[in-house]
Amino acid sequence: VTVTNVANTLTVTTTSDAANGDTSSIEALNASDGGDGISLREALIAANNTSGADSIGFDIAGSSVHTITLGSLLPDITEAVILDATTDDSFAANGNRPAIEIDGNNLSGDGLVLTATADGSTIRGLVIRNFGSDGIRIDAGSNNNTIVGNYIGGLTSAGTAAAVGNDNDGIGIIVRGANNIIGGSAVADRNVIAGNSDDGVWITGASATGNQVIGNYIGTDASGTVAVGQGDDGVDLDNGASGNVIRGNLISGNAVNGIDFFAASGNA
Repeated sequence: VTVTNVANTLTVTTTSDAANGDTSSIEALNASDGGDGISLREALIAANNTSGADSIGFDIAGSSVHTITLGSLLPDITEAVILDATTDDSFAANGNRPAIEIDGNNLSGDGLVLTATADGSTIRGLVIRNFGSDGIRIDAGSNNNTIVGNYIGGLTSAGTAAAVGNDNDGIGIIVRGANNIIGGSAVADRNVIAGNSDDGVWITGASATGNQVIGNYIGTDASGTVAVGQGDDGVDLDNGASGNVIRGNLISGNAVNGIDFFAASGNA
């Protein structure tokens, strides 16, 4: 998705989880943010309320790691959006590693959810941890999304194991849609998916076709040398998932299988 309309661009400027700005549209929020900057929650709500593809970047004061601790679950993403945390100067200051942390505060539910109307979205450069269920959920009918350069699970912004209790209690990334890309051949696109209580990546259902899981570290820290395993499989394909590709990943340290195929065919 290429966003060229400036009116469809937002910048998150605070770690606050407040939503006191005018979120009726991106244009409205840019004009009236409530006087305390634009929060991630406000940005997502405003993007959902604005037709067409949107772009959300980050410019939070200071170049240290920024943690957004949630008071309630974020809204599901219902419109195509590019959510890019590498735009914050903290990313470069952190050695070109994710430096915007979304801390789920152990809330019961998923971190970021791409619904069937959010086709063509990108999620890049975030630490997503401490949710009571899954880190990222891609619903059936949500296709052609790109998930790259994130740390998902019980990880710090340094890419090392986080303290006990900071994992996602479910799956790192669950994929029910088609033609989604998880990772990539470039180092910058590598997701580190580690320390989740269930699977690292779960591709499930007959609608889950043509997905690619490429070049990720699944079950290790960001160095690829220290095990930070999932509680179950590294990658699990089941319930009729077909035509998916698992290639070039480092999969190690997980409690059960590295890759598990169950009632899934035509995958490579």
